[in-house]
Amino acid sequence: MKITTATICGSDRHTVLGRRSAPCPSVLGHEGVSIVRATRNSDLQVGQRVFSVTAPCMECDRCERGMTAKCRNLKKTGHEAFDSDWPLSGTCASHIVLRNHQPVVPAPYSLPDVGAAIATAGATVVACMEQAGTLTGKRVLVMGIGMLGLIAVEAAIRGGAAEVAAIDHNPARLEWARELGAVVPDPSAASADSEPEPFDITLEFSGSEFSAFTCIENLDIGGRTVLAGSVATSPTFSLDPEWLVRG
Repeated sequence: MKITTATICGSDRHTVLGRRSAPCPSVLGHEGVSIVRATRNSDLQVGQRVFSVTAPCMECDRCERGMTAKCRNLKKTGHEAFDSDWPLSGTCASHIVLRNHQPVVPAPYSLPDVGAAIATAGATVVACMEQAGTLTGKRVLVMGIGMLGLIAVEAAIRGGAAEVAAIDHNPARLEWARELGAVVPDPSAASADSEPEPFDITLEFSGSEFSAFTCIENLDIGGRTVLAGSVATSPTFSLDPEWLVRG
């Protein structure tokens, strides 16, 4: 596969900064779009444009249960050692080799390269939305307005949420969220005598302790939180089991 465009994930930055363990040397990058240059797979054609992330074995118990992303023998794009049996595994290169059983998604040429490259990030958000459940009429909080958070804001709005609130420390990112239709809470406007209105669904994409705690603390009765940002070593925090049961 010839890589045409690759984007940088926050987890790639964590690896470079030493916050996340990874084989070294290796080819990083798991967000990218590529064109088939040669194949022995009859389902693919030379010139086809695709993206892919994981290579499951399709033989273990988890694969048999449909949990291929948690395969016991999983190989992941951009996470394999260069001296392993899959050296050209990352998208931060000119070419990548796909493995047997590796699922791919065709990317139509009508979709620009950058949009196709971040489709893997979009897939992460879609998986979160599936866990969140029905969004129609719900109040939704999105913590961490990076690429995943921005996609989540738009997905929630398009999914029929009654209100989508966005929280991040970066003013530029918050402005992008506003442009998509999100509400940005003003901490200075909160009164010490009033409790903030809780949310039906909270989504966490930053990985910070504050963000995860805020998502859980601000749930309404019967609410649901989806934590997706903690992909590096993160602080632990306490959770009251009585609050969890009663809520």
